[in-house]
Amino acid sequence: MSQTKIRKRAVVIEDVPDLLKRMRILLENEGFEVFGATNGEAGLKLAKDHKPDLICVDLTLPKLSGFDVCEAVRADANLKTTPLIVISARSTPDTKQQAEDCGADAYIVKPFKTRELMSEITRVIEQKKQVALQGVRP
Repeated sequence: MSQTKIRKRAVVIEDVPDLLKRMRILLENEGFEVFGATNGEAGLKLAKDHKPDLICVDLTLPKLSGFDVCEAVRADANLKTTPLIVISARSTPDTKQQAEDCGADAYIVKPFKTRELMSEITRVIEQKKQVALQGVRP
């Protein structure tokens, strides 16, 4: 009997193809199966279809903004507890607060260091696991 390792799934929503590719490589190297989209509408559909373990989203996207994606994820019963990280070049305190208000668990400013991103991903996933184990809703 062979055991199949279940890979974690991530949805990355980023409209810059080179950055989407970089994020895909980083996450695949960490064991994720990655689904990528270059607009908010397609990214939200991927999230609903694949019920990922992680969603990374840019704020400035075609068709549906990152803020709208965050709100839709938090309103969806199947996705509302999914770790959600905003990755954006917008770095004002107001923008960060708005992302938090929309349901983001973390906010990474572009350009980012790989170690910073992976550290935040690990922190957010572990935090969500602990909340789930305690039976407390975030």
